[in-house]
Amino acid sequence: NAIAAQTAGAFEPVRSEVGKQTAWTGEPVPIVITLFSPGPFSGTAAFELPELPNTFFLRSGSPIVGSEEIEGETLFTQRHELTVYTQTVGEVVIPPFRVRFNGKKDFVSQPESVEGETVELRFESNHPPGSPSDQIVLAVKSMDVRETWSPDVGKMKPGDVLSRSVRRNATGTTAMLIPPIPMEAPEGVRIYRSAPTVEDRSERGSSLATRIDTIKYQFERPGTFQLPEMTMTWWDVGDQEIKQKVLDGRSVSISGTVASSEASQSEADDAGRQLIWQVLALIAVVAVVLGGRFTVRAWKTARAATPQATERAAAATFHRCAPPGAGGSAR
Repeated sequence: NAIAAQTAGAFEPVRSEVGKQTAWTGEPVPIVITLFSPGPFSGTAAFELPELPNTFFLRSGSPIVGSEEIEGETLFTQRHELTVYTQTVGEVVIPPFRVRFNGKKDFVSQPESVEGETVELRFESNHPPGSPSDQIVLAVKSMDVRETWSPDVGKMKPGDVLSRSVRRNATGTTAMLIPPIPMEAPEGVRIYRSAPTVEDRSERGSSLATRIDTIKYQFERPGTFQLPEMTMTWWDVGDQEIKQKVLDGRSVSISGTVASSEASQSEADDAGRQLIWQVLALIAVVAVVLGGRFTVRAWKTARAATPQATERAAAATFHRCAPPGAGGSAR
């Protein structure tokens, strides 16, 4: 087309660069892509992002429109920022990929399709010292971990349900990289996992990644049960050290006779029945964000899965480098 012919002799329509030459594994790496057009842009640019092992891309905000002079000609520019997250250790190579957008030759002409290609981009991913090699690396600028129990432990009888919620707020990462909490319970206690709340928020240039996990313990018989403590682990990129937060377990005494009514189990059973569809909905939302790149197989698996298998499938989608529960342990 006309713009492609024009750019072939004067300038390249796409310029790409990596924002860091080295990064910690799991740390966000910015990729800046600048588009050029003689006239105003039209529509939304499309990126044919490559598939890389244990790596995914996220779009960051809206493009910034500006101008730049090249060889005496003033061109319209559109600056896009992508963020790369990887669990690969060593050199990460991002092969050239195509970018398509619509631009005008001048202010009054019709938009025309333009296609360009990025250059090969590289950066080094360093595994944090002291971090287990078989677990996902959660690299953050800051982390706040809080735990709540409901109801507060008091008099409980067989069939009662105790809810435990863990909220993690982190900066310098995406909520999709925060791993699920481990599911462990002593004999005589049934355990259920509710669909997690996973959210990324950005306000005035600062971002916050939040994940809330809730598990429910149902006590099947009288006795004293020790619910396990949990250890949350992450890499602090500022202090360059492994940090942990230990969440205390609880000793729960159950007295009375075993309940025979199904009503005593309704809360936990409802959570189990609803989990499949809640996780499927979460996968569908993430599929929109990631263009369905890593979620198709998890979706097919989850349709016929049990609640526990569904959560494992969803976790595997975003934590393929580590087993379920990596990044947190229970004792």
